[in-house]
Amino acid sequence: MDGTMKKFTLIELLVVITIIGILSSMILPAVSKARAKGIQTFCLNNTRQVTLASISYADDNNGLGPEEISWNKGEKWYNRLIPSYLPGNGIEDGSSPATTCPSGKEVTKYNHATIAMNGWISGKPNWNNSKWVPQPMHAAVSPFETSVVMDSYDTWSSLKSGNANPNYTLDADPEQRIARHQEKLNVSYIDGHAASMTGLLLISKSNNDNSIFWHPSPP
Repeated sequence: MDGTMKKFTLIELLVVITIIGILSSMILPAVSKARAKGIQTFCLNNTRQVTLASISYADDNNGLGPEEISWNKGEKWYNRLIPSYLPGNGIEDGSSPATTCPSGKEVTKYNHATIAMNGWISGKPNWNNSKWVPQPMHAAVSPFETSVVMDSYDTWSSLKSGNANPNYTLDADPEQRIARHQEKLNVSYIDGHAASMTGLLLISKSNNDNSIFWHPSPP
């Protein structure tokens, strides 16, 4: 042995680089998918936390959930939960770590949540501040099937059935769409459990505002 080090040829280097490229192309999608799944689970837990806080609020307020006062700059449902039922700052800041999702749009000055409350529970105001009558959570016909909060489009603070259409649920920008977790969204229910559903399933529920998914006590 003369002690000299074997040198790689250009072809050998190209082969190594190609192999590394192939391995990277196989690994990176798996890492990206695992990261997205982790965010979805994190946000699902937040959704459940907000629902449990809303249930506690209702227990202290004759069965009524956190009411939303104005569609524009008024008090939103999440302000009623902060800080007594959820950690965070009060009305002026209005934010809580539990009401935001890393996959959602950055919150704005007047909208501090990337999850939305069912408009039948919050008494969703319209643009002219006419309101739905909030429905008592404890009077729900089927608590297991009636939603409380879910992922929202943009930074809407309350959601009604007509907003859960294809444009907002699946076709909007990734950070704005409702089904932003690999075409799924997180939903929690009056009985306290939380689950993920497909965007297509939410769209199918958008045609009937009096369905058990939206309305605690359908007329």
